[in-house]
Amino acid sequence: MVQRIVDIKTDGMAVFENESRRLILCLENCSMIAAMVDKSSNHWVAVEVLQCSEEDMEDTETLLQQLKQQSGLLQYTGLEIKIFIRTANAMPIPTALVSEATQLLHIQFGLQKKDMDITGQVNDEISVALKTNADWLSPFTQLFPQASLHTSLASLISQSLSESSSSDLPLLQLVFCHGLVELVLVKNNQLLMAKCFRFNAVEDMDYQLLNICRQLNIGTAEIAVKVQGLVAEGSPLHQSLLKYFADVQFAKPSTAGWGVAFKTIPDHYFTSLIHATL
Repeated sequence: MVQRIVDIKTDGMAVFENESRRLILCLENCSMIAAMVDKSSNHWVAVEVLQCSEEDMEDTETLLQQLKQQSGLLQYTGLEIKIFIRTANAMPIPTALVSEATQLLHIQFGLQKKDMDITGQVNDEISVALKTNADWLSPFTQLFPQASLHTSLASLISQSLSESSSSDLPLLQLVFCHGLVELVLVKNNQLLMAKCFRFNAVEDMDYQLLNICRQLNIGTAEIAVKVQGLVAEGSPLHQSLLKYFADVQFAKPSTAGWGVAFKTIPDHYFTSLIHATL
């Protein structure tokens, strides 16, 4: 059963021309984020978050119909659109090896007949490769044949590298999604780690983060942690980060002028996607 857990629409939705708006979709495991963006200001005028079950994912055609019934944004099929994919089957690779992405993904994750690979370039040195289920993606690309495909991990790496240039401290960016954590660790404008992993409990996340710190020989007291995504202040996830890391902050973008409706949700919910639309 598809559930809509966030639904915000501002007065800017009332009247518009297609050429003045673009859509942003972020497809995750059992979750979809849809946002409408004003192209002249880069302000969001609407956003929806819809979630489903693993069982729903098994019948993608029926799932898309349910998503369309629940979503007011999927009807705008004529708009310019970017689709971001967020998956645990993603990894950074040298840009020089993009032509070998399929082989690298097969070695790291294994590939099945229904899988397709997507790459996204961060800069001349770093790109991201991922594999996703073509059956899950194809209904969206059929609905939006003009869509461009992107990797959310590449956008987060780009954002993190930009922010790290102003500090000598390691910066750990965390994006919490529906059962997923997207993670980027940078220092002195250099990428140290980038991955996305599933977790079922707070302890799973703790183990992954602390193990990464041990592998890279970085003390938790010296890392600046920025948190974004669907995590509430004071939640068990947030409290666990405060337990192990000395500097934990929510990554909040500027949403001034976006309308009163956006004040009803925490600013950090969609930080990485907001940066990707700028």
